[in-house]
Amino acid sequence: MHTQLRKFQFLIILLIVFASLLSACGPKTTVPGTEISETSVPLETQTPSTPTLDAPAVILVISPDANPTTAAQLQATLETLAAESSLSLTVVNGLTPDQLTENIKVVVGLGAGTDLAALALAAPAVQFIAIDQPSAAPGANLSVIGDPLVEEERQSFMGGYLAALVTSDYKVAGLIPADIPLTAEAQNAFMTGARFYCGLCKSLYPPYNAYPQVLTLPVGSDAAAIQNAVGTLDELGIEVVYVHAALVTPELLNLLADYGIEVVGGASPDMARNNWVGTVAVDPTPALASIWGDVMAGNGGRQMPGSIVLLDLESGLLSEGRMILFEEIKLDLENDLVLPET
Repeated sequence: MHTQLRKFQFLIILLIVFASLLSACGPKTTVPGTEISETSVPLETQTPSTPTLDAPAVILVISPDANPTTAAQLQATLETLAAESSLSLTVVNGLTPDQLTENIKVVVGLGAGTDLAALALAAPAVQFIAIDQPSAAPGANLSVIGDPLVEEERQSFMGGYLAALVTSDYKVAGLIPADIPLTAEAQNAFMTGARFYCGLCKSLYPPYNAYPQVLTLPVGSDAAAIQNAVGTLDELGIEVVYVHAALVTPELLNLLADYGIEVVGGASPDMARNNWVGTVAVDPTPALASIWGDVMAGNGGRQMPGSIVLLDLESGLLSEGRMILFEEIKLDLENDLVLPET
């Protein structure tokens, strides 16, 4: 009897051990909300995946001398064009021949600080587009957006037209750099643009001077020269002045504001100004979109001027109706229905 009892106790112990082993092999139970995943990684420690090195790409090289407004417009347009062409976009501030890997399909360079002509010779399989590079010439794999003469004449023409369009008595003037290669062309185009709107531009109220007027000022003039130029504008009774892009400086703009003269600019102002009618700028993005299909097909070598665009209208000095007139003449100008040099 005693022996049988011990056997029964031993059997119970074996059953308990066996049950414990089974429960250890089964699923763990946890309190809801306290689960810990062995494979989870905190978000801040995760690293982005490395892009595929052979993915087709377009490179935008923005030179330090590039206009910031143009750079922003160009990058936005390239993002769209690249996505439509299944290309990735990378923006850099410099590029060397050894960086032109096989996956790069198109290189767009903005500003004179990047020698795209040399890069194009080093990589004949890559298509290049030079923008705002006056010395660039079209080649087999190099397209050029920008024509200094055409853009200068169109910009100055529309600057003169807009100045005359917003004045109440045709008392307008152009302030043109005295020491740029196209000084004469800019002066002539400004006069033509103003007179295209107001004809003889005869004033109804004194002072009775011949309008439009043109003054020249060297780039980088000192304070005395700037003061003299603005004083002359005031004596002539000028209401609106077109300031060439090369002369747009805070010193000049501050003085024009002090004299109550409204400004049409060839470049954006340093800050928002109540006397700023608008900026007549050159925009390369329509030309880029126009040639993109040919470039993607490997057909380079074209040259197109940038388009005129009107910016910085926050002051409200330009009405919607006058804006429509501006756009109509701009289209005629770009379609060669109006000649800026005549």
